[in-house]
Amino acid sequence: MFTFQVLLLLESIVHLVIALFTIQVPRSVYVVQYDSTVNMTCTFPVAGGLRMKDLKVYWHQISSSQMVEKEIYAVDSGKENLTLQDVSYRGRATLLKDELYKGQAVLEISNVKLTDAGTYRCLIIYGGADYKQVSLQVQASFTKITTWTERTPFSATDVSLSCQSEGFPLPEVFWLSNGLNSNLSPSTSHTMTADGLYNVTSTLQIKPSSSQNYSCVFWNRELEERTMKLFHLADEEPSDLQRSVLLFIVPICLIAIISSSAVVFFLKRKSLCACSKKKMNQETVTDAVSTKHEESCQLNPPT
Repeated sequence: MFTFQVLLLLESIVHLVIALFTIQVPRSVYVVQYDSTVNMTCTFPVAGGLRMKDLKVYWHQISSSQMVEKEIYAVDSGKENLTLQDVSYRGRATLLKDELYKGQAVLEISNVKLTDAGTYRCLIIYGGADYKQVSLQVQASFTKITTWTERTPFSATDVSLSCQSEGFPLPEVFWLSNGLNSNLSPSTSHTMTADGLYNVTSTLQIKPSSSQNYSCVFWNRELEERTMKLFHLADEEPSDLQRSVLLFIVPICLIAIISSSAVVFFLKRKSLCACSKKKMNQETVTDAVSTKHEESCQLNPPT
């Protein structure tokens, strides 16, 4: 009877210990930029030191309907197990092993993609079992804006200003003249990249003036974020002038060099011909004198 009571007491203690095993999450929401690295953490008790062989850690991404799950990373009995790891996370997701000894299961995802956004579940089995969920939000700001300027075909004065950037979601693009919205009418188009980003290009045709400057503005309404790039037309005009001067001067210099080379070659050739002709004349005169001398000797033999 006593033994039975002891067994009941021990079973109650075991259930109590299991019930007391809980994990925590320092943060419930993570907001990161596209192509960056994120570390999501859940903590668990390791009083008395970590027994790695008794530890199981599972990180999953779950859909909003919780009908589809992707295994991101798994540690089974203290050993890494990537057998069921989703292919989209291979080479990008890992668990920081050293942090486990501190009671932290830190999932690190590098090169974050838009498709990584969603809910993640951290499940830990270590004597007891518990899980927590965190949310990952991915932003793709239009921070890197590329600009270029081109002369409009068939126009001596018009210039095309263009700006291009990638991000998400699809932004509104507008232009400013001297910092003011002057109801300009740009031509804006977009395509979708393989990573789900919007590649947006906007072009504005203008008649350049040294008293005006233009700015291309990307407005991300969802993020309430505005990024812009200023065109310095005054700086670009000398560049166009320099290009025109070079286009005019370089051919002239080439023609001058070729002409000079031709003249030098002609004069040198003429000089060589003159020397050769003079030498031939001298040889002819010498031969004639020699012949005349021989004839004279024949007519007047020595006595």
